[in-house]
Amino acid sequence: MDIADPALLLQQPIVRGPPTTTFAWPIDPDIPKAAFVVSDGGSTVRATFDTDRIWWSFATGAAASLPTWLLSPLELKPDEFAAVSNAVLSFRFPNSRSLKALVGFEYDDRRALPIRAGGQASLDLNAFSEASVLEHFGTQKLRLWIHEGDNEIEVVVANVKSPKKCPWCDVWSGEPEEMLSHVLNQHHDLCLERLNLKGEGMAQAILVCLAPTCGQYYPESSLPGEYAIDLLNRHANRVHPHTSAYKKIDNPEDIRNLLGLAEKWVWKCKLGNCRPITPSPDDQDALHDKKEHLMQEHLSELFACSKPGE
Repeated sequence: MDIADPALLLQQPIVRGPPTTTFAWPIDPDIPKAAFVVSDGGSTVRATFDTDRIWWSFATGAAASLPTWLLSPLELKPDEFAAVSNAVLSFRFPNSRSLKALVGFEYDDRRALPIRAGGQASLDLNAFSEASVLEHFGTQKLRLWIHEGDNEIEVVVANVKSPKKCPWCDVWSGEPEEMLSHVLNQHHDLCLERLNLKGEGMAQAILVCLAPTCGQYYPESSLPGEYAIDLLNRHANRVHPHTSAYKKIDNPEDIRNLLGLAEKWVWKCKLGNCRPITPSPDDQDALHDKKEHLMQEHLSELFACSKPGE
C-alpha cells in the first residue's frame, strides 16, 4: 500500500502535550507515505507525509518478483563479484529529480548508478570483477554515495569478507586480527626470534647484530676507535661473515624500554630485514607490537594467494 493509516501502525504510545504530539513511526518498505487527519477541536486537515528512504536488496539469477528490502549491510562473498556472476543489487530511492547516486569500494573508483523512473536502480556485481580490493585480506565495504544539491551522504550497503589460509597450517579466517592471533599463538617461532642482547653500556642509539641467535650490540659513540658501525663490522666479519645483518635502535621509547629491563633483549622478525621489536618492562612478550608489526609489514605477503578451495 502507498498510504498507511497511522493508527494501525503506531508501535509506541502517543505522547500529547503542548506544543507537540510525539509518536514512533515504524520503518516499513511497503509504506512509503503516511496520511494523517489533523484537527484542533474544529475542522480537520488531511496531511500526507513522504516517509520513504533508501532501500536495497540482493538476488542471483532471475530477479526476485518480490525483493526483500533491507536497510542494514548485506554480507557478501568475493565470488559474487566475479566476471561470471549473475548477482544483482537492486535499489529503491525516494522520488527526487535532483537525486544522484554512485557506488563503489573506494571513493576514487566510484561508478554512477543510474536511477530509473520511480526511483528504481540496479547494479550487476560483476561490474566490480576487477576491483583489486577484493583480493585484500579482511572485510571490504561496498558503499553508496547519494548526492542531492550540495549534500552528500555515504551508506555501507554490503560487507565483503575475503578469508585467507594460514601459511603454515589449514586454519582459515576472514579477519586479519584473528588470523594474526593464531599465527602468534601457533607459529610464533617461525616469525619471530628472541635475541638476548650482549654488550656493555647504553646510549641514545645502539646497533644490534641480527644474525641468528646473536644479539651483539654496540652503543653509538663519537670516540675514535669506538664507532659502533666499525665495531659491528669487525664483529660480523669475525663471527658470521656470510649472515651479516644489523639494525639501529634509536627511538627514545625503545631505548627507555631497554633500560627498564634487567635482562635486555629484542624480538627479531624472521620475515624480513625489519626493525627489532623492543618489549616494554610491563609487556615483555610485546604481543600487541608483534601483531601491529605483522599487520603493517607482512600481511599482504603472508596471505597473498590463499583463497577458499586452494
